[in-house]
Amino acid sequence: MGSVQDVSIPDPVLDPRAVRFGQAVVAVALLASFVFQAPAGIPAVAVVVALGVAFGPSADPLRQVFDTVVAPRLAPPVRSDSSRLVRLGSLVIVLVLTLATAAFAADVSAIGWLLALAVAGVSAIAATTGTDLVRRLLLALRRRAEE
Repeated sequence: MGSVQDVSIPDPVLDPRAVRFGQAVVAVALLASFVFQAPAGIPAVAVVVALGVAFGPSADPLRQVFDTVVAPRLAPPVRSDSSRLVRLGSLVIVLVLTLATAAFAADVSAIGWLLALAVAGVSAIAATTGTDLVRRLLLALRRRAEE
């Protein structure tokens, strides 16, 4: 029997400012949905974030806006983020927003808003401080699983 070889797929790196830009847009869009009582904004945000999760950074609409509008005005980044970790964190956001959308469909709007506002809060913290709570949670769970 042959052995399975570990084939490493290169992990594209991301400008952390692009990641924070995306988090800021998510936070503002979800907060605007809440303020204007427009729950349709929640699945719209989920779809936009899901594009980046499903098809990678090159298909992420928020990153494309950052790369074409914002990045040319900035100095080159001094550090980078792993796209795998960013995509994993984004997947968690998509899942929570999907649950929020399901709550609205089930006519439990309080739960839907609670979930959407939780994502908005976590995204706002990540955008303003650079502290990605979702990523920290995922890394803590990984460490705990390895123990």
